[in-house]
Amino acid sequence: MGNLYRMDSGFHLTVPEGDYAVELRNGEQVLSSDTFTVSFESEYHTSAMRQAHGGGEDFDSNPTEKMDVTLVTPWVDGETSVALTYKGKVLDERAISGNAPTVDITDPVTEVVWKQGETHTLAWKGDDKDQNALRYAVFYSPDGGKNWQLLASDLGATSMELKVDSLAGGVDTRFRVVATDGVNTGMAETPQAITVPNKAPMPVILEPSAKLFAPGDVVVLRGSATDLEDGSISEDKLTWRSDVQGELGKGYEVAVTNLTPGPHTLTLTAVDSQGKSGGASVNVFVGYDIYLPDTQR
Repeated sequence: MGNLYRMDSGFHLTVPEGDYAVELRNGEQVLSSDTFTVSFESEYHTSAMRQAHGGGEDFDSNPTEKMDVTLVTPWVDGETSVALTYKGKVLDERAISGNAPTVDITDPVTEVVWKQGETHTLAWKGDDKDQNALRYAVFYSPDGGKNWQLLASDLGATSMELKVDSLAGGVDTRFRVVATDGVNTGMAETPQAITVPNKAPMPVILEPSAKLFAPGDVVVLRGSATDLEDGSISEDKLTWRSDVQGELGKGYEVAVTNLTPGPHTLTLTAVDSQGKSGGASVNVFVGYDIYLPDTQR
Protein backbone atom coordinates (compact mmCIF):
# COMPACT_ATOMS: atom_id res chain seq x y z
CA MET A 1 0.00 0.00 0.00
CA GLY A 2 1.05 3.55 -0.65
CA ASN A 3 0.35 6.46 1.66
CA LEU A 4 -3.14 6.56 3.17
CA TYR A 5 -5.00 9.73 4.06
CA ARG A 6 -7.67 9.92 6.74
CA MET A 7 -9.96 12.80 5.77
CA ASP A 8 -13.01 14.44 7.35
CA SER A 9 -15.04 14.28 4.13
CA GLY A 10 -15.13 12.26 0.95
CA PHE A 11 -17.21 9.82 -1.05
CA HIS A 12 -17.63 6.06 -1.12
CA LEU A 13 -18.27 4.15 -4.32
CA THR A 14 -19.40 0.54 -4.45
CA VAL A 15 -17.09 -1.34 -6.80
CA PRO A 16 -17.46 -4.88 -8.27
CA GLU A 17 -16.55 -7.61 -5.80
CA GLY A 18 -13.32 -9.48 -6.24
CA ASP A 19 -10.53 -11.41 -4.56
CA TYR A 20 -8.74 -8.30 -3.29
CA ALA A 21 -9.94 -6.33 -0.27
CA VAL A 22 -9.08 -3.35 1.88
CA GLU A 23 -9.96 -4.25 5.46
CA LEU A 24 -10.29 -2.02 8.51
CA ARG A 25 -9.28 -4.09 11.53
CA ASN A 26 -9.16 -4.04 15.31
CA GLY A 27 -6.45 -6.55 16.02
CA GLU A 28 -7.58 -9.73 14.21
CA GLN A 29 -11.20 -8.57 14.04
CA VAL A 30 -12.31 -7.28 10.64
CA LEU A 31 -14.53 -4.23 11.18
CA SER A 32 -15.24 -3.57 7.51
CA SER A 33 -14.11 -4.87 4.14
CA ASP A 34 -14.21 -3.29 0.68
CA THR A 35 -13.50 -5.89 -1.97
CA PHE A 36 -12.43 -5.12 -5.52
CA THR A 37 -11.13 -6.87 -8.62
CA VAL A 38 -8.21 -6.07 -10.88
CA SER A 39 -6.84 -8.00 -13.86
CA PHE A 40 -3.18 -8.17 -14.75
CA GLU A 41 -3.86 -10.04 -17.99
CA SER A 42 -2.82 -8.24 -21.17
CA GLU A 43 -5.67 -7.45 -23.55
CA TYR A 44 -3.44 -8.96 -26.26
CA HIS A 45 -2.88 -12.28 -24.45
CA THR A 46 -4.11 -14.32 -27.45
CA SER A 47 -3.49 -14.00 -31.18
CA ALA A 48 -7.22 -13.59 -31.73
CA MET A 49 -7.31 -10.67 -29.29
CA ARG A 50 -4.34 -9.02 -30.99
CA GLN A 51 -6.02 -9.31 -34.39
CA ALA A 52 -9.30 -8.00 -32.96
CA HIS A 53 -7.46 -4.87 -31.83
CA GLY A 54 -5.96 -4.40 -35.30
CA GLY A 55 -2.48 -5.57 -34.40
CA GLY A 56 -0.16 -8.45 -35.02
CA GLU A 57 2.56 -10.13 -33.04
CA ASP A 58 4.11 -6.79 -32.08
CA PHE A 59 1.51 -6.27 -29.35
CA ASP A 60 2.82 -7.23 -25.90
CA SER A 61 0.97 -10.29 -24.59
CA ASN A 62 2.81 -10.44 -21.26
CA PRO A 63 0.84 -9.83 -18.06
CA THR A 64 0.93 -6.39 -16.49
CA GLU A 65 3.22 -6.45 -13.46
CA LYS A 66 1.67 -3.55 -11.57
CA MET A 67 -1.71 -1.85 -11.39
CA ASP A 68 -2.53 1.32 -9.44
CA VAL A 69 -5.86 1.29 -7.59
CA THR A 70 -7.30 4.12 -5.48
CA LEU A 71 -10.15 3.46 -3.05
CA VAL A 72 -12.11 5.56 -0.57
CA THR A 73 -13.59 3.66 2.36
CA PRO A 74 -15.58 4.96 5.37
CA TRP A 75 -13.75 5.22 8.66
CA VAL A 76 -14.79 2.86 11.47
CA ASP A 77 -14.21 3.83 15.08
CA GLY A 78 -12.02 1.39 16.96
CA GLU A 79 -9.85 0.33 14.02
CA THR A 80 -6.18 -0.19 14.76
CA SER A 81 -4.90 -1.08 11.28
CA VAL A 82 -5.67 -1.09 7.56
CA ALA A 83 -4.89 -4.28 5.65
CA LEU A 84 -4.68 -5.18 1.97
CA THR A 85 -5.67 -8.82 1.42
CA TYR A 86 -5.94 -11.30 -1.44
CA LYS A 87 -8.26 -14.27 -0.93
CA GLY A 88 -7.99 -13.71 2.82
CA LYS A 89 -4.19 -13.54 2.84
CA VAL A 90 -2.67 -10.30 4.15
CA LEU A 91 -0.40 -8.71 1.53
CA ASP A 92 0.29 -5.52 3.47
CA GLU A 93 -0.90 -3.94 6.71
CA ARG A 94 -0.61 -0.44 8.07
CA ALA A 95 -0.88 0.20 11.83
CA ILE A 96 -2.79 3.30 12.93
CA SER A 97 -0.85 5.36 15.44
CA GLY A 98 -2.47 7.20 18.31
CA ASN A 99 -1.71 10.75 17.20
CA ALA A 100 -2.29 12.65 13.99
CA PRO A 101 0.59 14.69 12.58
CA THR A 102 0.62 18.47 12.47
CA VAL A 103 1.89 20.73 9.72
CA ASP A 104 2.58 24.47 9.60
CA ILE A 105 3.32 26.53 6.48
CA THR A 106 6.33 28.79 7.06
CA ASP A 107 6.50 30.57 3.68
CA PRO A 108 4.63 32.48 2.35
CA VAL A 109 2.71 33.70 5.40
CA THR A 110 1.91 37.27 4.32
CA GLU A 111 -0.13 38.73 1.48
CA VAL A 112 2.10 38.79 -1.60
CA VAL A 113 1.94 39.46 -5.34
CA TRP A 114 3.77 37.02 -7.60
CA LYS A 115 4.80 38.08 -11.10
CA GLN A 116 5.03 36.27 -14.40
CA GLY A 117 8.29 34.38 -14.93
CA GLU A 118 9.12 34.15 -11.23
CA THR A 119 9.81 31.03 -9.17
CA HIS A 120 8.85 30.91 -5.49
CA THR A 121 9.27 28.41 -2.67
CA LEU A 122 6.42 26.98 -0.63
CA ALA A 123 7.88 25.80 2.69
CA TRP A 124 6.39 24.05 5.70
CA LYS A 125 7.31 21.99 8.77
CA GLY A 126 5.65 18.84 10.03
CA ASP A 127 5.62 17.12 13.41
CA ASP A 128 4.36 13.80 14.71
CA LYS A 129 4.23 12.81 18.40
CA ASP A 130 4.61 9.16 17.46
CA GLN A 131 7.83 9.94 15.56
CA ASN A 132 6.46 8.45 12.35
CA ALA A 133 8.01 9.45 9.04
CA LEU A 134 5.76 11.95 7.30
CA ARG A 135 4.88 12.33 3.62
CA TYR A 136 3.19 15.37 2.13
CA ALA A 137 0.74 16.32 -0.60
CA VAL A 138 0.41 19.87 -1.94
CA PHE A 139 -2.83 21.35 -3.32
CA TYR A 140 -3.51 24.66 -5.07
CA SER A 141 -6.65 26.80 -5.23
CA PRO A 142 -6.91 29.76 -7.66
CA ASP A 143 -10.23 30.92 -6.16
CA GLY A 144 -9.69 31.43 -2.45
CA GLY A 145 -10.22 27.80 -1.45
CA LYS A 146 -13.44 27.01 -3.35
CA ASN A 147 -11.75 24.48 -5.63
CA TRP A 148 -8.52 22.57 -5.16
CA GLN A 149 -6.16 20.78 -7.53
CA LEU A 150 -3.35 18.39 -6.60
CA LEU A 151 0.12 19.69 -7.48
CA ALA A 152 2.27 16.96 -5.93
CA SER A 153 2.02 13.97 -3.60
CA ASP A 154 4.26 11.56 -1.70
CA LEU A 155 6.77 14.29 -0.94
CA GLY A 156 9.42 13.66 1.67
CA ALA A 157 10.86 17.19 1.53
CA THR A 158 9.34 20.12 3.39
CA SER A 159 9.46 22.60 0.51
CA MET A 160 8.43 22.83 -3.12
CA GLU A 161 9.53 25.12 -5.94
CA LEU A 162 6.61 26.78 -7.73
CA LYS A 163 6.83 28.29 -11.20
CA VAL A 164 4.31 31.13 -11.43
CA ASP A 165 3.80 30.57 -15.16
CA SER A 166 2.45 27.06 -14.51
CA LEU A 167 -0.21 28.20 -12.00
CA ALA A 168 -3.73 29.35 -12.84
CA GLY A 169 -4.08 33.03 -12.02
CA GLY A 170 -6.23 34.60 -9.32
CA VAL A 171 -6.36 37.51 -6.89
CA ASP A 172 -6.74 35.16 -3.89
CA THR A 173 -4.87 31.93 -4.54
CA ARG A 174 -4.07 29.50 -1.73
CA PHE A 175 -1.88 26.48 -1.06
CA ARG A 176 -2.75 23.53 1.16
CA VAL A 177 -0.25 21.02 2.55
CA VAL A 178 -1.52 17.69 3.85
CA ALA A 179 0.79 15.52 5.97
CA THR A 180 0.24 11.81 6.51
CA ASP A 181 1.94 9.43 8.94
CA GLY A 182 0.73 6.53 6.81
CA VAL A 183 -2.94 6.88 7.80
CA ASN A 184 -3.61 9.89 10.04
CA THR A 185 -3.36 13.32 8.48
CA GLY A 186 -2.77 16.94 9.40
CA MET A 187 -3.36 19.96 7.18
CA ALA A 188 -2.36 23.61 6.83
CA GLU A 189 -3.20 26.38 4.36
CA THR A 190 -1.45 29.62 3.46
CA PRO A 191 -3.04 32.25 5.73
CA GLN A 192 -3.05 35.23 3.34
CA ALA A 193 -4.03 35.85 -0.27
CA ILE A 194 -1.41 35.31 -2.98
CA THR A 195 -2.00 37.17 -6.24
CA VAL A 196 -0.98 35.19 -9.33
CA PRO A 197 -1.23 36.79 -12.80
CA ASN A 198 -3.77 35.57 -15.36
CA LYS A 199 -2.26 33.43 -18.12
CA ALA A 200 -2.88 33.69 -21.84
CA PRO A 201 -4.79 30.85 -23.52
CA MET A 202 -2.79 28.26 -25.44
CA PRO A 203 -4.11 27.52 -28.96
CA VAL A 204 -3.16 24.40 -30.92
CA ILE A 205 -3.49 24.17 -34.72
CA LEU A 206 -4.36 20.64 -35.88
CA GLU A 207 -4.92 21.48 -39.55
CA PRO A 208 -3.71 22.41 -42.08
CA SER A 209 -0.93 19.85 -41.86
CA ALA A 210 0.03 20.27 -45.54
CA LYS A 211 2.17 23.25 -46.56
CA LEU A 212 1.22 23.48 -50.25
CA PHE A 213 -2.24 24.03 -51.76
CA ALA A 214 -3.35 24.67 -55.33
CA PRO A 215 -5.41 27.81 -55.99
CA GLY A 216 -9.08 27.06 -55.29
CA ASP A 217 -8.34 24.09 -53.01
CA VAL A 218 -10.40 23.71 -49.87
CA VAL A 219 -8.12 24.53 -46.95
CA VAL A 220 -9.51 23.22 -43.66
CA LEU A 221 -8.49 25.16 -40.58
CA ARG A 222 -8.98 23.13 -37.40
CA GLY A 223 -7.78 23.83 -33.88
CA SER A 224 -8.67 24.44 -30.25
CA ALA A 225 -7.34 26.23 -27.19
CA THR A 226 -7.09 25.66 -23.45
CA ASP A 227 -6.56 28.10 -20.62
CA LEU A 228 -5.23 27.54 -17.11
CA GLU A 229 -8.07 29.61 -15.64
CA ASP A 230 -10.98 28.89 -18.02
CA GLY A 231 -10.22 25.38 -19.21
CA SER A 232 -11.38 24.83 -22.80
CA ILE A 233 -11.92 28.03 -24.80
CA SER A 234 -15.30 28.21 -26.56
CA GLU A 235 -15.29 28.37 -30.35
CA ASP A 236 -16.74 31.89 -30.47
CA LYS A 237 -13.49 33.05 -28.87
CA LEU A 238 -11.32 31.44 -31.57
CA THR A 239 -10.43 33.55 -34.62
CA TRP A 240 -8.55 32.48 -37.76
CA ARG A 241 -6.57 35.07 -39.74
CA SER A 242 -4.26 35.27 -42.73
CA ASP A 243 -1.48 37.85 -42.74
CA VAL A 244 -2.46 38.50 -46.37
CA GLN A 245 -6.28 38.46 -46.35
CA GLY A 246 -7.19 39.24 -42.74
CA GLU A 247 -9.90 37.39 -40.80
CA LEU A 248 -10.98 34.05 -42.29
CA GLY A 249 -13.57 32.91 -39.74
CA LYS A 250 -14.26 31.81 -36.18
CA GLY A 251 -14.58 28.41 -34.52
CA TYR A 252 -12.92 25.05 -34.03
CA GLU A 253 -13.11 24.37 -37.77
CA VAL A 254 -13.26 26.73 -40.77
CA ALA A 255 -13.13 25.77 -44.47
CA VAL A 256 -11.56 28.34 -46.83
CA THR A 257 -11.50 28.18 -50.66
CA ASN A 258 -10.39 31.69 -51.57
CA LEU A 259 -6.81 31.93 -50.36
CA THR A 260 -4.89 34.07 -52.83
CA PRO A 261 -1.77 32.67 -54.52
CA GLY A 262 1.44 33.09 -52.60
CA PRO A 263 2.67 32.55 -49.04
CA HIS A 264 0.33 32.90 -46.06
CA THR A 265 0.89 32.86 -42.32
CA LEU A 266 -2.33 31.47 -40.80
CA THR A 267 -2.89 32.36 -37.15
CA LEU A 268 -5.37 31.00 -34.62
CA THR A 269 -6.01 33.52 -31.83
CA ALA A 270 -7.85 32.60 -28.62
CA VAL A 271 -9.23 35.08 -26.08
CA ASP A 272 -10.01 34.12 -22.48
CA SER A 273 -12.75 35.43 -20.17
CA GLN A 274 -10.49 38.22 -18.94
CA GLY A 275 -9.66 39.43 -22.44
CA LYS A 276 -6.14 38.02 -22.60
CA SER A 277 -5.18 36.47 -25.95
CA GLY A 278 -2.74 33.87 -27.17
CA GLY A 279 -1.91 32.73 -30.69
CA ALA A 280 -0.43 29.92 -32.76
CA SER A 281 0.60 30.12 -36.42
CA VAL A 282 1.38 27.91 -39.40
CA ASN A 283 2.86 28.82 -42.81
CA VAL A 284 1.32 27.60 -46.09
CA PHE A 285 1.84 28.36 -49.77
CA VAL A 286 -0.90 28.60 -52.38
CA GLY A 287 0.43 27.80 -55.86
CA TYR A 288 2.06 24.99 -57.83
CA ASP A 289 5.30 23.07 -57.57
CA ILE A 290 7.54 23.83 -60.54
CA TYR A 291 9.85 21.06 -61.74
CA LEU A 292 12.57 21.97 -64.24
CA PRO A 293 13.59 19.14 -66.57
CA ASP A 294 17.13 17.85 -66.56
CA THR A 295 19.19 19.33 -69.39
CA GLN A 296 22.38 18.08 -70.97
CA ARG A 297 24.80 20.14 -72.95
